[in-house]
Amino acid sequence: MTGDKLRLDTDIMSSFFTTSLLNIVEHVSGLLKTPECEGVEVILMVGGYSESLLLRDAIKQKFSHMKIVVPTEAGLAVLKVQ
Repeated sequence: MTGDKLRLDTDIMSSFFTTSLLNIVEHVSGLLKTPECEGVEVILMVGGYSESLLLRDAIKQKFSHMKIVVPTEAGLAVLKVQ
């Protein structure tokens, strides 16, 4: 601890997100293999988690053959319809 702040090693902090990152990459990979997604060339990342560099890097690494688009303030790009 430093003062009133807890400091964690980068690798430890990143490990907290490993499961969710792997699950998202696996899910997107499965979706892209469906007939409905044939010919898809661009992934548009929106929502708060899309602002995470860990998620962006995981998606870019797995889908390097595709264009990845993350709009500025991706968390605001989600609209709730009632």
